[in-house]
Amino acid sequence: MTTGVSTAAGGDTVPAAESRERKQPSKLFPSLCQHFEPGQRLTVLEIGPAMPATVAFFSQFRCKIHFLDLYSEPAVRRSPQDDEAFDLQSEFRDLLEFPAGTRFDLCLFWDFLNYLEPAALSAFCMALQPWLTADTRAHGFALLNADSELKHLQYSVQRADQFNVSVPERLQLPVYPLPQAKFQKLLTGLAVDRSVLLRDGRLETLFRVKPDG
Repeated sequence: MTTGVSTAAGGDTVPAAESRERKQPSKLFPSLCQHFEPGQRLTVLEIGPAMPATVAFFSQFRCKIHFLDLYSEPAVRRSPQDDEAFDLQSEFRDLLEFPAGTRFDLCLFWDFLNYLEPAALSAFCMALQPWLTADTRAHGFALLNADSELKHLQYSVQRADQFNVSVPERLQLPVYPLPQAKFQKLLTGLAVDRSVLLRDGRLETLFRVKPDG
């Protein structure tokens, strides 16, 4: 099997190797993987840098992975107090520009959505819509409690029920915890399919495309 990889954008600093890692079990990722058969053709979007373990995991499929490390982009670092004239939708449309005909079977958001202030979260989801299908699935973590801490982490897929987690050499960004109802309302075109509360206060979450788009 072969795995194609494309990368775009960039962070401040990304470690050359997956060092100082810990393992994080996943209760939901195995059920997501059950949608896909070994050898199946897959197109995957991961918000984050290319990590060797993830590439190795998806090599069981005929897979094209698009890695987008967006954490240094102005649209992501924008705060609610910034200039309202900043065209978030246009910025995210430019960032989420892929070859014609690209449609993602799977999106890996990890913690990324928590670093988007509400207007940016909605704009990101809207810009993503043209690249999804009715069968697209997504995985990520949601921080709903403002009292919970979220350190910037870097993930890779070791196996279906286990992720590698490390702390990248990158500045910590502000986080925007949202009540669950508001979070789901801002997921333009997406819906929460299943979620599990983790001990650190985050929700491990599976997303699907809303039937009405």
